[in-house]
Amino acid sequence: MWDRRIFLDACLAESTFYEILKDKFLGLSNIYLVKKKNIVIRIFLTTSKNYKYSRFKSLENSYKIIDFIPMPKFVWVCEISTLELYKQRKIIGEIVLDATAFKDDKLDKIILLRYPNKLAYRIFNEPIEKFWNRFTYKYNKIENEYDMFSKNLEEVQDGNFYSGKNDRK
Repeated sequence: MWDRRIFLDACLAESTFYEILKDKFLGLSNIYLVKKKNIVIRIFLTTSKNYKYSRFKSLENSYKIIDFIPMPKFVWVCEISTLELYKQRKIIGEIVLDATAFKDDKLDKIILLRYPNKLAYRIFNEPIEKFWNRFTYKYNKIENEYDMFSKNLEEVQDGNFYSGKNDRK
């Protein structure tokens, strides 16, 4: 299904995120909470296992959809927040890209795009029309703000790092 190697480097992931955020149809214009406010963007690489675990802890309604989406081992995540909410460690949206992707088209890299009242995802090799249909649908039970991702790597007592609960011995 997916290759485990990371083909999408940090520079390309960042430029893809900014392309999406500037896009008339997919971009920040969809987030009513960011109009006339300072926006904070945070980009990081993580495993899909850690990403889903983090969202399980911070989301009530939309987690069930996110858990259903098959993801490669590694994903790039772009969290979107306002300056005020960022100080409270809250976000209002996110974009998840396939870190194992090597295609040029930005839409082939998107796994998930989540804004208040909007959630679109793309399953591997699925026609792009399904993504567009999901994006145009309005979800009333999607959380408007939720906790930012915080447990990518944690320091343990011996100074080493681990990447999740199941990695501890």
